[in-house]
Amino acid sequence: MSKRVIIIGAGGQGKVIADLAKAQNDDVLGFLDDQIKPGTLVCGISVLGPVSDYTRYEKDWFFLAVGDNRLRESLTQKLRDVRWYTAIHPSAFVSEDSVIGAGSVVLPQAVVHTDAVVGRHCIINSGAVVEHDCRIGDYVHLSVGARLGGGVTVGEGCFLGIGSAVRDHCRIAAGCVVGMGGVVVQDLTIPGVYTGVPAKRKGEQKADGADADVFDQPS
Repeated sequence: MSKRVIIIGAGGQGKVIADLAKAQNDDVLGFLDDQIKPGTLVCGISVLGPVSDYTRYEKDWFFLAVGDNRLRESLTQKLRDVRWYTAIHPSAFVSEDSVIGAGSVVLPQAVVHTDAVVGRHCIINSGAVVEHDCRIGDYVHLSVGARLGGGVTVGEGCFLGIGSAVRDHCRIAAGCVVGMGGVVVQDLTIPGVYTGVPAKRKGEQKADGADADVFDQPS
């Protein structure tokens, strides 16, 4: 049976989720967005009103289409007693033995292997790989092509940039950012921004590391 979905946020993430919901044969009723005038069409779908109007749709399903992890977490605290929509693209591979938390999305060509656990309101972006026995906390964003080896643990609120990689059995502390193309080869125990190969925390790179501060930001 198809679900009626309200998407919170009509930006890039919202457009992606709208396409994905259609691919799952669900009905997108519209967007809620504080920055866009009600009645505006986004990819042919209407902006229904501000986020505060969510109580008008309490019988429907909601998805937080917000790339920023902290903002996503903050909004879940404000939106009480709603049903969270979980979206898995038909082209993604998600093992029957894995767990995907409420409000999370697994985008095209992504892989979530056996006995992996993905928390609530996570973004597993296009082409990302979550290997067997990984544990991913709530509000994590794995960018396009990010790869986790087997048994990796990623703490709550982490952001892993495009093309980043984490060696098997490494642990990443909550709130860490791994920059685009960064390679994690040992545990990251201190929250911060990590870049390079191997990934080092910002401020610890060699003085001649001209690109040490470069990392991609969530949309």
